[in-house]
Amino acid sequence: GGARHSTLPPATKGNLSTRLLRVTSITLPCTAASRHNNEYQIGRARRYDSRLGLSHLLNYAKTDFCNTGFDSNQYDGAYAIEATCHATDKVKCYSEIFRVIKPGSCFVCYEWIVTDKYDHSNEEHRKIRHGIELGNSLPTLETAKQVVAAMEQSGFVVEESYDVCEQFESGPAKNITWYNPLEGSYTNLNGLKATPIGRVITSSMCIALEALHLAPKGTFKTTQILEEAAVNLVRGGQLGIFR
Repeated sequence: GGARHSTLPPATKGNLSTRLLRVTSITLPCTAASRHNNEYQIGRARRYDSRLGLSHLLNYAKTDFCNTGFDSNQYDGAYAIEATCHATDKVKCYSEIFRVIKPGSCFVCYEWIVTDKYDHSNEEHRKIRHGIELGNSLPTLETAKQVVAAMEQSGFVVEESYDVCEQFESGPAKNITWYNPLEGSYTNLNGLKATPIGRVITSSMCIALEALHLAPKGTFKTTQILEEAAVNLVRGGQLGIFR
């Protein structure tokens, strides 16, 4: 078969398009176009691709995922992993993805949602939700039903939707929750950074580096926002109101 193409809304942590190509290109000739809104991240991704010998397979575009500028029916498929949750208008975002992929092709999406256990009249629930939205630069989090409805309104036929966390937690590895890396533990170095002591150390280092002009101004404030997000992600996971 000839080269196949996939498109990715905002490139996610660790540049997943690179990781996926390292696997798929072994058995299936393919190329990918990755969409991002940050030139710095695109530059880093290109350096990784060059080191891995994948530059000829990957292309990047700095654009708005609600208005990509790509041709209609251009790609053989699309995926988004923890990316389209940043769209303020999911129907507009999904509609653009629907426009640029070929008829009959697939779009696979992993969304952030609030679950049916979320109670907007509960003050603690509202505080947790706000902390997650603020710390992760998110618009108002939606439910799974709202996400599915937005996809259908955009023209997609939703063949399958399910709670990945629920499947994982009821499987063989159910003793490890999705928020485990953020919970903190004094028994290992990886967990230490998420403990209260670890967070104090991180904050102190950021203050010092910022004072010495070794880190950009605002680094400490940004760290505080991210730490607050982590705390609320864990609490939201523990209460089962966020996935």
